[in-house]
Amino acid sequence: MPIATATLRVEIANVVTEVTVSGSSGSAGYGAGFGEAPTECSRIDIQTQISSPKAQVVAKLRAGDELAVELRNEGATKTIVLVLGRDIAGGLATPEMQKLRECLESGVQFKATVKAIQEGQVKVRVIPA
Repeated sequence: MPIATATLRVEIANVVTEVTVSGSSGSAGYGAGFGEAPTECSRIDIQTQISSPKAQVVAKLRAGDELAVELRNEGATKTIVLVLGRDIAGGLATPEMQKLRECLESGVQFKATVKAIQEGQVKVRVIPA
Protein backbone atom coordinates (compact mmCIF):
# COMPACT_ATOMS: atom_id res chain seq x y z
CA MET A 1 0.00 0.00 0.00
CA PRO A 2 1.29 3.50 -0.74
CA ILE A 3 2.21 5.74 2.15
CA ALA A 4 0.40 9.08 2.38
CA THR A 5 2.06 12.09 4.01
CA ALA A 6 0.38 15.36 4.96
CA THR A 7 1.94 18.51 6.36
CA LEU A 8 -0.10 21.23 8.06
CA ARG A 9 1.46 24.65 8.66
CA VAL A 10 -0.28 26.90 11.20
CA GLU A 11 0.74 30.30 12.56
CA ILE A 12 -0.86 31.49 15.79
CA ALA A 13 0.43 34.53 17.68
CA ASN A 14 3.68 34.51 15.67
CA VAL A 15 4.38 30.85 16.56
CA VAL A 16 4.64 28.69 13.47
CA THR A 17 3.89 25.01 13.84
CA GLU A 18 4.37 22.35 11.20
CA VAL A 19 2.88 18.91 11.76
CA THR A 20 3.71 16.00 9.49
CA VAL A 21 1.79 12.76 9.78
CA SER A 22 2.21 9.80 7.49
CA GLY A 23 0.46 6.50 7.21
CA SER A 24 -0.98 3.90 4.92
CA SER A 25 -3.60 5.10 2.48
CA GLY A 26 -5.36 1.76 2.66
CA SER A 27 -8.85 1.28 4.02
CA ALA A 28 -9.16 0.62 7.72
CA GLY A 29 -12.90 0.16 7.82
CA TYR A 30 -13.70 3.87 7.57
CA GLY A 31 -16.38 4.64 5.04
CA ALA A 32 -16.06 6.93 2.03
CA GLY A 33 -14.30 9.83 3.67
CA PHE A 34 -16.41 9.80 6.83
CA GLY A 35 -14.41 9.61 10.02
CA GLU A 36 -10.67 9.72 10.24
CA ALA A 37 -8.24 6.85 10.69
CA PRO A 38 -6.46 7.14 14.05
CA THR A 39 -2.96 8.58 13.83
CA GLU A 40 -0.37 6.24 15.24
CA CYS A 41 1.79 7.79 17.92
CA SER A 42 4.91 6.48 16.22
CA ARG A 43 4.19 8.65 13.17
CA ILE A 44 3.92 12.01 14.97
CA ASP A 45 6.48 14.54 13.72
CA ILE A 46 5.93 18.13 14.92
CA GLN A 47 8.12 21.13 14.15
CA THR A 48 7.26 24.17 16.26
CA GLN A 49 8.62 26.72 18.70
CA ILE A 50 8.72 26.37 22.46
CA SER A 51 5.86 28.38 23.94
CA SER A 52 6.58 30.54 27.00
CA PRO A 53 10.31 29.73 26.91
CA LYS A 54 12.16 30.10 30.22
CA ALA A 55 15.14 32.41 29.60
CA GLN A 56 17.38 30.79 32.22
CA VAL A 57 16.94 27.37 30.58
CA VAL A 58 17.06 28.66 26.98
CA ALA A 59 20.46 30.20 27.78
CA LYS A 60 21.79 26.65 28.34
CA LEU A 61 20.42 25.24 25.07
CA ARG A 62 22.32 24.62 21.86
CA ALA A 63 21.17 23.31 18.47
CA GLY A 64 21.09 19.51 18.63
CA ASP A 65 20.21 19.32 22.34
CA GLU A 66 17.43 16.91 23.24
CA LEU A 67 14.64 17.76 25.65
CA ALA A 68 12.25 15.34 27.29
CA VAL A 69 8.58 15.83 26.44
CA GLU A 70 6.53 15.34 29.61
CA LEU A 71 2.94 15.60 30.72
CA ARG A 72 2.71 17.52 34.00
CA ASN A 73 -0.27 18.16 36.26
CA GLU A 74 -0.84 21.86 36.89
CA GLY A 75 -3.85 21.81 39.22
CA ALA A 76 -6.70 20.22 37.29
CA THR A 77 -4.94 20.73 33.94
CA LYS A 78 -2.41 18.47 32.26
CA THR A 79 0.26 20.48 30.45
CA ILE A 80 2.86 19.30 27.96
CA VAL A 81 6.28 20.67 28.86
CA LEU A 82 9.81 20.35 27.47
CA VAL A 83 12.41 19.51 30.10
CA LEU A 84 16.21 19.84 30.18
CA GLY A 85 17.48 17.79 33.12
CA ARG A 86 15.10 18.90 35.88
CA ASP A 87 14.36 22.35 34.42
CA ILE A 88 11.28 23.18 32.36
CA ALA A 89 12.36 24.94 29.16
CA GLY A 90 8.78 25.84 28.21
CA GLY A 91 5.64 24.32 26.79
CA LEU A 92 4.19 23.34 23.45
CA ALA A 93 1.31 24.87 21.52
CA THR A 94 0.44 22.81 18.48
CA PRO A 95 -2.67 21.67 16.61
CA GLU A 96 -1.59 18.11 17.49
CA MET A 97 -1.70 18.82 21.25
CA GLN A 98 -4.61 16.46 21.97
CA LYS A 99 -3.08 13.54 20.05
CA LEU A 100 0.31 14.14 21.64
CA ARG A 101 -1.33 14.23 25.10
CA GLU A 102 -3.16 10.95 24.38
CA CYS A 103 0.08 9.31 23.27
CA LEU A 104 1.94 10.52 26.38
CA GLU A 105 -0.91 9.29 28.60
CA SER A 106 -0.69 5.87 26.94
CA GLY A 107 3.02 5.66 27.81
CA VAL A 108 4.64 6.65 24.49
CA GLN A 109 7.74 8.76 25.12
CA PHE A 110 8.73 11.70 22.94
CA LYS A 111 11.81 13.86 22.60
CA ALA A 112 12.22 17.38 21.28
CA THR A 113 15.41 18.18 19.41
CA VAL A 114 16.50 21.82 19.33
CA LYS A 115 16.78 22.88 15.69
CA ALA A 116 17.55 26.60 16.07
CA ILE A 117 17.66 29.38 18.66
CA GLN A 118 17.19 32.99 17.65
CA GLU A 119 16.51 35.94 19.96
CA GLY A 120 15.12 33.70 22.69
CA GLN A 121 12.84 31.73 20.35
CA VAL A 122 13.61 28.02 20.22
CA LYS A 123 12.57 25.87 17.26
CA VAL A 124 12.18 22.18 18.05
CA ARG A 125 11.23 18.94 16.35
CA VAL A 126 9.12 16.55 18.43
CA ILE A 127 9.21 12.85 17.54
CA PRO A 128 8.85 9.58 19.44
CA ALA A 129 11.88 8.82 21.61
